[in-house]
Amino acid sequence: MRGEEKQIVVKIFAIMLYDIINTGDQDLAFGDSTFFHLEPVIKNRDKPVQLTSGKYKLSVLPVAHPATTRFYPKGIFSESPFANPGSAIQQWLKAIPGEKVIKILLSHSGYDQDVEYSRELPQIHLILGGHSQTVIDTVNLINGVAVQQAGGNGAYVGEMVGELTDGDFHIDSYHLDPMDKSIPAHPQVNEWLQEYHKIYPGK
Repeated sequence: MRGEEKQIVVKIFAIMLYDIINTGDQDLAFGDSTFFHLEPVIKNRDKPVQLTSGKYKLSVLPVAHPATTRFYPKGIFSESPFANPGSAIQQWLKAIPGEKVIKILLSHSGYDQDVEYSRELPQIHLILGGHSQTVIDTVNLINGVAVQQAGGNGAYVGEMVGELTDGDFHIDSYHLDPMDKSIPAHPQVNEWLQEYHKIYPGK
């Protein structure tokens, strides 16, 4: 990825209305001086974030599995950029008080690993996954845990509505919205992209 492309991506994130961003293997290309300084990007993964949505409290744990870097050239990292998240997940679940908190695992681990998490840890309510770019366009319950993923390359935005009742998380609706040409371009982003295409025609 060119330096100009990195700058555009970082600037786009800076104007988005997000509560939390997880980081994955491809984000390592940005380095600490750019991507990881966005707020509230979680630089130190495996630490939970507490959010409030209406009357509900949410505990969100962002994790990335070390297997996601297995295709990188050997020796590219002085040490593994992602620790094994298993112990962090266990500690997170033990620390959540009571049953009135929606437990969300924000996982950059791939769909197969997320399925393993759901089978081993049914106390998690929702796993929002990435890395494998799996398109899941319906409610996908595994061992009582909703394991969802919205594809890759920004093709879709997932929207879920749910509620927590007596410790049980129930999904009222879930769907993927395609990010196609029917979505109007953000004026500022469009300007950045036009400037980029002047420098790199055909990209």
